[in-house]
Amino acid sequence: MKKGNSFLEKGFLCEGALKNSNRIQKKYAVEFKFLLDANQLFTKITNLLNEKSSPKERVSKILAYKSIQSMQSSIILMKMGINSDTFSLIRTMHECFLAFICLLKDEDTFAEMGNKDDINFRHKRIRDIFTKDILKDMYSGYSETLSTFKEELDKTIEDVKSHKKFGVGDFYKEVSEETVCQYIYYNYSFISNIHSHVSYASMSKFLADNKISMNEANADDFRMASKMLIDASMIFSHELSKHFLNNSFDNVINSLIAESYSHLIKVGHLIHKDNVQEIQK
Repeated sequence: MKKGNSFLEKGFLCEGALKNSNRIQKKYAVEFKFLLDANQLFTKITNLLNEKSSPKERVSKILAYKSIQSMQSSIILMKMGINSDTFSLIRTMHECFLAFICLLKDEDTFAEMGNKDDINFRHKRIRDIFTKDILKDMYSGYSETLSTFKEELDKTIEDVKSHKKFGVGDFYKEVSEETVCQYIYYNYSFISNIHSHVSYASMSKFLADNKISMNEANADDFRMASKMLIDASMIFSHELSKHFLNNSFDNVINSLIAESYSHLIKVGHLIHKDNVQEIQK
């Protein structure tokens, strides 16, 4: 995309960027087809879960929908050529999946982690209001109500059994022996450094030809995001099918993955394992 004055003033919200979206969708039409198919399949499988069947299936459905919404938002950003935020949403999908596998492995531990997370969050917010000057002033008219609430939380937090946090690192500790979780967490960590966190790598994304600017995602970015979205959505779909739907979607899931990978090999983004040694010669 040519960067005229409009882009310099408005970035990806300028009229030229909106028109550029059509070009992007045509250029990567095959990738978008696979992504839309994966989204539809992931949604179809999730819709079949029965939230009334058990607490485990209910929470699984919530995590799956959260992942689906992140996937859909990521695809929308891809259509605009926006780079790092596309990957940050894929990172959220990874977090949902690791939480889901943690839930499947030990429902009681997952519940304890969630209970502690909820209480700690509320306790920290109240504590901040009582200790930070700017917040004291903002909530000065609610001091009596907040004092009562704080007393109740102080008593509750003492009874919390779990010392584990309700976060991706703790989820992974619980499921790190699972091969698929190792793969998902590897991608999560990669995205965190390259795109999401303030890091040398993520900052370098704004530097091109010794100029600092916002840049459209390139072909490698698009195809990497496409692969990671397919991986995250279909791996989640496979586990949902396995644990709640008698593996009834395995064939269609495997077929979609194989076809999308075949395309990425064809365009040179991926290398088939059988060709690695030949290329290294």
